[in-house]
Amino acid sequence: MDRIRLIFPEYLRAKLVPGEQILSALSLALLFGLLYELLAGKSSVDGIPSDYFSLMIYAVLFCIAALLLKLPRWVLYSTIILALILHIFYLTQIVAKFDQDANSTRDDAVELTAQAFIRGENPWNHTPEMDVRATTGPASIWLAIPFVLIFGEINWLAFLFWILIFAILLVGDTQNKNNTFPTLASLFIIGILGFSHTLTWSLDELYFPFLFIALAYWAVIRQHYFLTGILLAIPPLFRLNYIFIIMGFLCWFLFYKKFSVHCLLRIGLGATLAILLIVVPFILIGGNEFYKFNPFLLAFSFSEISEWPSNNIFFHVLNYLGRHTDPTTLIFLKLGIISGILLVSASFLRRIQHPFWHIAIAALLAQTIAWFSNIAADYELLFVIPAFMAVAFTPNELSAVNKPSNCTGK
Repeated sequence: MDRIRLIFPEYLRAKLVPGEQILSALSLALLFGLLYELLAGKSSVDGIPSDYFSLMIYAVLFCIAALLLKLPRWVLYSTIILALILHIFYLTQIVAKFDQDANSTRDDAVELTAQAFIRGENPWNHTPEMDVRATTGPASIWLAIPFVLIFGEINWLAFLFWILIFAILLVGDTQNKNNTFPTLASLFIIGILGFSHTLTWSLDELYFPFLFIALAYWAVIRQHYFLTGILLAIPPLFRLNYIFIIMGFLCWFLFYKKFSVHCLLRIGLGATLAILLIVVPFILIGGNEFYKFNPFLLAFSFSEISEWPSNNIFFHVLNYLGRHTDPTTLIFLKLGIISGILLVSASFLRRIQHPFWHIAIAALLAQTIAWFSNIAADYELLFVIPAFMAVAFTPNELSAVNKPSNCTGK
């Protein structure tokens, strides 16, 4: 017992009471639903081997027993972590290699561009294996290179990414004592909200930048603003649409923190250093070819797309603007609309201690106003992942109210 007290804080040693705590009761309901699906041999993904169902059934049964028997929280959480590791392993190492992998190009794009860069070629003009030009950013390539060199693929990178995402959610739960981890983990395993689609079709690379955004939040809280600048510069170098998500982060920073010119200068210097270190090697290798063929030009061309579904008044207005303005003017109109909504939203959310709701709103605006995709399921987690983080970092299941602090960091 003394060892347990040394390893686990008081929150994790405490008991869960489903009848008294709403999120604990919701977790129990989700686990019952998941258990039925597993007993029926069904999952959010077809073709998973039978041993997966056997192991997951035992894990879910143990979780249900831990809740009903009011065992210490660490028992339930440990079991959920093991179930998550098993589930993520099966999805990234087995399901990701099923027949649908031949029609999925996201992971192929990362692997092929990394291989081209290793050969000393411009990655965005030397991937003949692909029928279309890759939109993979330079930060994705740097992150993928070790895994491509060792494994020849990025499946283990995807595995590590999801483990780290849930490590962040677990930290949020334990810091804020809000019982959110079992619920969020259950929703992930059930596969709703775009999770099963993303992992089945190996779209994980679209969401790697969220790890750096979470670290940027950590850097802001600890007032390391030079490091904050480095971390905020990296996501748009994965994919250009993360510029809007970083705008959401900065709107939170603007309203939540009392900062100075020196604070912004440290962030700017850190961002400049990160951009130079990540992009310059590609310029040196690609030369003039880089200026003609790079992911930023291709991504920017998407901003000229001006067609939205005619299913609501707001989209009708955007379609009208698209028909009656030139592409350049439309881009500035989009930026103005997004910036205005973000600033208004940030003013209402100004006392929230984390940026994740701001980021979720920014992601939604980016994928509906800046560019609307006909394959919406591919980008659903752009809003869901930061929303999960927002839930995990909300104190006491009630609010995220906290007092702002001065910018006097390093």
